Amino acid sequence: MCMRIFKVRDFSKWAKSRISDGQLKEIVTEMERGIVGDKLGADLYKKRLPIHGRGKRGGARSIVAYKAKNRIFFMYAYDRKEGDKKKEQAEISKEAIKAYQIIGKELIAMPDNALDKELQKGSIIEI
Repeated sequence: MCMRIFKVRDFSKWAKSRISDGQLKEIVTEMERGIVGDKLGADLYKKRLPIHGRGKRGGARSIVAYKAKNRIFFMYAYDRKEGDKKKEQAEISKEAIKAYQIIGKELIAMPDNALDKELQKGSIIEI
């Protein structure tokens, strides 16, 4: 089975001027090699994204639903502001993580015909 890469609509809007599909594909290649970022449980990960020449460390953070050799969904992202210290960064709440886990599981398990309907509606975009 070939890995399919998706962006949910809100992530796609956020990413439009920040990160290219090519860069997202590089992130997926990294994850397939085992560099998955922070594991949040239930096939959910927090992964660093390189933004505007700041590299990954000064870039953004994303929430990704990922099932190896199957599908990956870039679900949410937020910028890390220049000069922010890690402890000053806004963290994602436990409630939000639980919600992303539920949504991510549903997306990963979605049958292809339902996935095609979501693609047609524009709620997800395939890379």
